[in-house]
Amino acid sequence: MPEDADNTVVDLASRSVQRRSLHEDVADILRDLVLEGHLRPGERISELDLCRKLNVSRTPLREALKVLAGEQLVELQPGRGAVVTAIRIDEVAEHFEVLEALDAAIGEMAATRISDDEIRQIEALHRELLEHHRAHRRGRYFETNQAIHAGLAAATRNRSLMATHLQYSRKIARVRYAANFSQIRWDESADEHVKIIAALRQRDGVELSRLMRAHMRATAQSVIAVLEQELAPRQARS
Repeated sequence: MPEDADNTVVDLASRSVQRRSLHEDVADILRDLVLEGHLRPGERISELDLCRKLNVSRTPLREALKVLAGEQLVELQPGRGAVVTAIRIDEVAEHFEVLEALDAAIGEMAATRISDDEIRQIEALHRELLEHHRAHRRGRYFETNQAIHAGLAAATRNRSLMATHLQYSRKIARVRYAANFSQIRWDESADEHVKIIAALRQRDGVELSRLMRAHMRATAQSVIAVLEQELAPRQARS
């Protein structure tokens, strides 16, 4: 085969890998419904209802549910179909422990690999974050916070680390979104972000790693405290 023809085949294959399927779009929608609490823990997912609302057949919907099952957001139960997974405090604590270690690694690696342009982009997100905090927009604050952490993960240039970070971020996104932080903890979180950005500007990997680990640990303690108040009594009765 001529060299040009071989290159053409490679290019086409690369493009085909990047094409999204319908079930991936459906999975994104369902994931948001679960993470934002529109589909509650323990709730059975009505396939007929969702097919009608999303205007899709059962095949892409069921493929999407398999994706969410892999992310442990839903359980595929014989005879019941898909059910939104219950929130277990011990699992949440374990997920946060993994994220704490990942954030420490991200801080150390990102500090030496991030570009000046990426720092400017994260600084712009940081300014948005502080504005959302001042305006008491918790939902927007959460979304911007996620974007900042994703940007720092991307700056490591380590695809395995990025994929693992995304996987565990999704696992705890539901409880981070649902946990109604006290104003005191919210203020603390915003201050922690100020210090994180300062260390990033200095490209101080040791300090950035320490700050990101401490930030995730404090977030974990706050979320778990809320969950223990809200879920522990119910789980004890079940």
